[in-house]
Amino acid sequence: MLLEMWFGVQIILLNDIRSSQDIQQILRSNWMLIHQHHFQYVNMVFNIFHKMKNIICSFLMNYINRNNIEVFLNVLEITLTRACLFIEFIPCMMVILFIFIIDGLILRDKRKFQGARESTFLFHQLKSLARLSFFLLFFIYMINPYHILPLFFLLPMAILFSLFTMFSIRNFKKYL
Repeated sequence: MLLEMWFGVQIILLNDIRSSQDIQQILRSNWMLIHQHHFQYVNMVFNIFHKMKNIICSFLMNYINRNNIEVFLNVLEITLTRACLFIEFIPCMMVILFIFIIDGLILRDKRKFQGARESTFLFHQLKSLARLSFFLLFFIYMINPYHILPLFFLLPMAILFSLFTMFSIRNFKKYL
């Protein structure tokens, strides 16, 4: 999504566009181009994985039961798919994180200018909770045996991680 918007803005800035119909035409063709390449990339990765799966099955057939090999490779495929989804979600998570970091810095400045209480204990506890929430929720997402839409798991994970980060930055004390 962000990549599409970036390409759209770049095309608009680089071309001399006179009407909104030209903008719509360029954005429509750009959107189709990006999605076409994205689906070609995903299909290529899955074709390579299935070819490797067949090679591994034929190679290990004499040593290990075929059903065990199939189960292992199916679990590996699910894990790799979830890892790829997480990698594709990283730009969205970074945007959410930067928004919350800026909000935390603003709240920190507000607290400093009002002369409010500073606590290093809260900073250190929230910093460890932010790390724990990120890695624990990522681990749960990766090992979950049930199908969950990534939007329903990764977006709350990013928001929770960003909230803990915002609160830890809000409580940051300059001199520890």
